[in-house]
Amino acid sequence: MDKNDLKIKARNKYLKGKTTRDVANELKIGNATVYRWCKDIIRKNSNIDRSEENNGNYKGGHINQAGYRIIYNGKRKILEHRYIVEKHMGRKLKNYEIVHHINGNKTDNRVENLKIVTRSTHQKEHAESVSERACIICGKEYSKPSYTSISQWKIRKTCSAKCRNKLHSLMFSGEKQVNSKLKEADVIEIRKAHKNGVSLRKLSQKYGVSSTTIQHIVKRKIWKNVIGDD
Repeated sequence: MDKNDLKIKARNKYLKGKTTRDVANELKIGNATVYRWCKDIIRKNSNIDRSEENNGNYKGGHINQAGYRIIYNGKRKILEHRYIVEKHMGRKLKNYEIVHHINGNKTDNRVENLKIVTRSTHQKEHAESVSERACIICGKEYSKPSYTSISQWKIRKTCSAKCRNKLHSLMFSGEKQVNSKLKEADVIEIRKAHKNGVSLRKLSQKYGVSSTTIQHIVKRKIWKNVIGDD
């Protein structure tokens, strides 16, 4: 097969929906060569639809880390919900136009479930959808304070500073601390040993902590949540 025939074959394959890489692999030629031969088609016919299910390159898409479906349109990966809205409206979306899922399901890309909003409106709609929640510490229902930003509200889990401190204490106290030298079982043993007359110095040497730390454990100034040594 001479170069002219090869070029015609490559162009025909590209017109049928193949990518330049696929054409290059099938004809065993360089991807850059295929692109050079099909450059005029790529530029003039950039609106050719290669994302339909009857196309050989369509893989059904996949879900990205944010929960949105990604599809391949023959040239690049795109968000399916934006593609569907663009196709429905017959124009490209602007950068500031956000496609919102009305029912909150990010994979429900039916046209009737999609609407175009601005970025600020989109953030407000998501914030309003969870305008009230229960505190994970006390269970009290609380609303978004006016001074709390949307990004802060998304990660907030407690109703007050008091509950937030309790949560922090539960998450990072005792042996959950990265640099903790003691386990809860050690604390119980320290308190029992001290009751039986073992000195603070001996206990500090045995467990590799200071005498002050042992004293605070015994007097329950620290490790207050540990019980079972009575």
